[in-house]
Amino acid sequence: MTFPLIEMSEYRAYVEVARGRKLDQWRDMFIDYRGPGAAGQTWTGDEGERLAIRYVLFPDDPNSQLSWPPHVVDSERGLGVGKPRRLVVP
Repeated sequence: MTFPLIEMSEYRAYVEVARGRKLDQWRDMFIDYRGPGAAGQTWTGDEGERLAIRYVLFPDDPNSQLSWPPHVVDSERGLGVGKPRRLVVP
């Protein structure tokens, strides 16, 4: 089984990263991180988990609207055991 990995491609003044089980929706997930997101910053989940991220639409304004729906990456059964399933977001 693979594990989820989210990577930032550019700076954002505020992001929220949540983790949960494979079928969880945003409201059911645990918020793992709140704060600024730097280019190249990563978050990883365990095998069988789901990671989701929301970020501000205007990179330098921490009070601007958050992206919706959240971007989600899941772990996957089968090929790629022990490898990341990567999602790159702005």
